[in-house]
Amino acid sequence: MDKIAEKTCFIYVLRLNFERWYIGCTTNFDQRMKSHFGKGGAVATKECPPIFIHKVFMLDDYRIRTTPARQVAEVLVANSYAIRYGYEKVRGAKHGKGWQDLPSKNNLRDIKRFQKWKTIDYGQELMSNLVEVDPKTLLSDKTLNKIENLTRK
Repeated sequence: MDKIAEKTCFIYVLRLNFERWYIGCTTNFDQRMKSHFGKGGAVATKECPPIFIHKVFMLDDYRIRTTPARQVAEVLVANSYAIRYGYEKVRGAKHGKGWQDLPSKNNLRDIKRFQKWKTIDYGQELMSNLVEVDPKTLLSDKTLNKIENLTRK
């Protein structure tokens, strides 16, 4: 395991309107949620706004071969939601940017490759290194209030 310069990242799952999901990864959770729940964010969350933060996982990033663990973990989390809810209902993490997009051939190749890794020792170790955290502990009061006000509507 080759640790990447003390980088803690957060893999998050957003529940969106219309029974859709967005999975992303960031090193600055508070700033990223301001963006998703504001006017910024990803193409998918601009097209289909988030309703609430469903789950957040923390990971001290490292490399698996030459790939950052955060990238593999993000794809594996997204793929688990795609398998459960349907690939057409999940975006982010190489599953397409917007709701009219499909994953590219390279992204499909990576999704399949990472899914195979899940059954190998380093994939199992990676998934056991994901620590679920309460998103409220990662948000400033200002961001938390903004999200709560938006999601009450």
